[in-house]
Amino acid sequence: RDDEKEWGFGGYVTEDGRYLLISVWQGSDRKNQLFYKDLSDPDADIVELISGFDADYDFIGNDGNRFWILTDLEAPQKRVIQINLSKPDRKNWQTCHKNLMRTRFYKKDSRTQDQIRSKRN
Repeated sequence: RDDEKEWGFGGYVTEDGRYLLISVWQGSDRKNQLFYKDLSDPDADIVELISGFDADYDFIGNDGNRFWILTDLEAPQKRVIQINLSKPDRKNWQTCHKNLMRTRFYKKDSRTQDQIRSKRN
């Protein structure tokens, strides 16, 4: 975007092929925003799902219009939240898991695979 020269963008399509997810970050800060586009509707607009650069948000997966996001929002040890796209307001977000650890490993075909599991003391 010409009006936001410090913004960086990354995009990926959900495994079911229905949504394009766009992660937006500012400079080198780990905080980001998430936008999406419903690819089943050629006329769909890009929707700001999470705005404000207030935390780190990593898309994990979806089941239809329910998204699971790994975040450090109000959770320094991370948590997984569920966002239903039909009720995306923050007051409707549901915490699924708390106190998590994310590890990234590489498969033989050079693609990355994320694993999220509970931390144990």
